[in-house]
Amino acid sequence: MRASRAVLWVSSAVLAVAAVNHAVLASRAEGDVARHWAFVAINLGAAAIVARAPRWAVVPIALLALQQAYSHGSDLIASIRGPGPFDWASLGVLVFFPVLVTTLAVERRR
Repeated sequence: MRASRAVLWVSSAVLAVAAVNHAVLASRAEGDVARHWAFVAINLGAAAIVARAPRWAVVPIALLALQQAYSHGSDLIASIRGPGPFDWASLGVLVFFPVLVTTLAVERRR
């Protein structure tokens, strides 16, 4: 139980850092600025629900995980197929969300 709580707190912090990263990208006008601002709000909301109400977070985080799997999965595949560098950030996202959803599901069952 202690380990899953630690995973949830670390995950909440990771989501908050992701929100900060999107805010920085938006403020620099890198990429789709509106999308970055949307993910500032989404990631902050996800961080809050994971930290404060993990029992209620399973469904919204699972939906976010599906969206991220499509988005970052596509980016990762493109980085593998294309001439560009390997997309380590997308790989991290694709590992992070299944771990978080699994941990939330375990917590919900308790």
